This record gives sequence, C-alpha cells and structure tokens, in this order.
Amino acid sequence: MRFASLTTMIICAAAMAGVAIASDNLISPLGLLCDKSKHVGCSRSTTLNNGNDFGYTCGESGTIESWTGCSCKDCCRIKANTPFGYSCGPQ
Repeated sequence: MRFASLTTMIICAAAMAGVAIASDNLISPLGLLCDKSKHVGCSRSTTLNNGNDFGYTCGESGTIESWTGCSCKDCCRIKANTPFGYSCGPQ
C-alpha cells in the first residue's frame, strides 16, 4: 500500500513540474508592446514559436495585433510588396 501511494506522489509531482515548465512559454505575442511608428516588424523570442522568427503587425495602441510564425531563425524580412509587409525566408 505504501508503494502505491509513493508512486502516485511521484507521478503527481512530475505532472505538476511539467505544467510549471510549460507555463513559461508564450503561446502568442498578441498584446505585447511594439513600436507603433513601425506598422510591421520582425522579431524572435526564445519562449515563442520554438525560438524561430515571427513577423507582426503593430496596432495604433502600440501592441501586436497579428503575427505569423516563421519556421527558421534570422529569416524574417520587412518587404513592402508582400501581403503582410514581411516575409519568412531568404531575401
């Protein structure tokens, strides 16, 4: 009986640790501050999009209103002739 309760406690502790670690990762940059004088931008965060770049649109309130994740690092570029004003990939 003691073995079963010890096993249950270990499993519960591991599950709680996993939740605590996962909560440190941002799911979305929406609402984060940005430079509203620049309507679009590129950025990267170790806690967002697996550390890859992402492009974003900055709203009038100075916060990110929309974003698109890239699948690469150092690849987001501001480009005026694209639908969002930025693109992922080589120049």
